[in-house]
Amino acid sequence: MRSSKSWLAALWAIVLLAPLLGEAMAGEHGSDYVAQGKCGPFPRAVVTTPAWACLGIVAGPDDGLQFPRSVIEVAPGRLLVIDMGGWAKGLGRLVEVKIGADGSRGFTTLLSGLDRPHGLALGPDGKVYVGEVSAIWRFDPKVAKIEREPIIDGLPDSGRHPLKHFVFDAKGDLIVNEGSASDRCEGADGRLSNVQFPCPEVTGDKPRAALWRLHFDHPGGKLASYTLIARGLRNSMGIAVEPKTGLIVQANNNIDFRPENSPPEAINVVRQGGDYGWPYCTSEGLVPEYRGLQIKCARFDAAAVLMPAHGAPLGMLYYTGAMFPELKDKLIVSLHGYRHNGHRILAYDRAADGRPLAPRGPQPGFPLQIAAGWDERPGIRPLGAPVNISMGSAGQIWFAEDKNRTLMVLMRPAAAAVKP
Repeated sequence: MRSSKSWLAALWAIVLLAPLLGEAMAGEHGSDYVAQGKCGPFPRAVVTTPAWACLGIVAGPDDGLQFPRSVIEVAPGRLLVIDMGGWAKGLGRLVEVKIGADGSRGFTTLLSGLDRPHGLALGPDGKVYVGEVSAIWRFDPKVAKIEREPIIDGLPDSGRHPLKHFVFDAKGDLIVNEGSASDRCEGADGRLSNVQFPCPEVTGDKPRAALWRLHFDHPGGKLASYTLIARGLRNSMGIAVEPKTGLIVQANNNIDFRPENSPPEAINVVRQGGDYGWPYCTSEGLVPEYRGLQIKCARFDAAAVLMPAHGAPLGMLYYTGAMFPELKDKLIVSLHGYRHNGHRILAYDRAADGRPLAPRGPQPGFPLQIAAGWDERPGIRPLGAPVNISMGSAGQIWFAEDKNRTLMVLMRPAAAAVKP
C-alpha cells in the first residue's frame, strides 16, 4: 500500500499538470473536436469517411459562432454564414468568413438582429437571398455596404417549424418551405388525443406543411407571384433541384414521438399539385390518431425512397463538383438527428432524371455514408449535427453544425488526389 506521502505527491502532480492537460485537450477553435492531422489546410476531425474524403474543422465557438445553420461560398475564399444565434427573436447574424490558402480565417459580422434566419442561397442574378422566419430579402454581395431588398414578407412564423429554407429551381424561381405549425395537427391544447380533422394546416388555398414557388419576372427579377406547389409535407428542410432535368426532390422530416425506428423519413419527388399525406398518413399507413375517420392513404403521393426513422434530413444537394468523382451526380443528404439513425452524411444513387434510388438491402436503409461513426466521444468529438450543405467552387462541401457551433468542410485528402 502506498504511503500518505506518495498519495500527496501524486495529487500535487495532478494539480500542477491540470492546466497543461486542459490546454492539450482543448478542442479546435474552442469546439469539442480534437483534431488528428490535416484535411486540406484545416484540422481534421476524427469522423469515419471513405479514404477519398476527410472532414475539416474550419471554425468554432472561439470565432464567435453561436448557432450556425447555413453557409455558402460567394467567391473562392469568401463564405457567408447564417448564424441563427438561438431560437429567440433577434439573435441572428449574417457573418462573412474570409479564408486564406493556408487555412487562415477572418470574420466580419455584416448584419445582426435577424429573426431566426436559416435560408441562404446565391441566386442566378448573382445576389444573395436570405430567409428570416416571416420574410425573404436579397442583397448584392459585390457591394461593400449591404442594401436589403425586400422580396416577400408576412410569411407564417408560428409553431414548431417556422424556419424558411429554399433553393432555386432550373428556371430561376425560388422553391420555399413553409413547415407545419404542429407535429401531427394536434389541437390548441397540444394533446395528441385531440388531433384536428380535417387539418386546417393542409386545407384551403394557403396551406402550411407545403412547398411554394416564388416566381420572378425574368430577366427583370421582380416578384411576380407566390404559388403553391404541393402540400402534405410536414417540414421540407432538405430540398434539391436536379440541374439538368429540373426535378424537385424533398426530404421530409416525419412525425415525432414514435418508437426509435418508426416512422421512416422520406425522400419525395415533388410534382405540381401533389399531396404527400401529412398529417394523416406516413409510409407505414394511417397515423394512429386518425384511425376511424375514413381516410384512404392510397390517395396520397407515395415516397420515392424511405430513410431510417428520425434521421432528421436538414440538407440536400445534387453533387456536380470536380473534387469527388466518386460522388458525381449523386444526391447528397445531411442527417442532423441525435438518435442513432442521425448524425451522418449520405450519398444516394439516382436515375437519369434525378430520381433517387433506394440502396440495396432491407428497407429503409443507408446508402453510401460519406461521414459516419459520428457519435459523441468525449475528448475526441461531439455528436455530429450537420445542418444545411452547399458546394464550393472547387467541389468541396461546406456545412454548419448548430449544436456544436462549428463550420465544417468535406474535402479530398492530399493523399487521395484525383487521378488524371
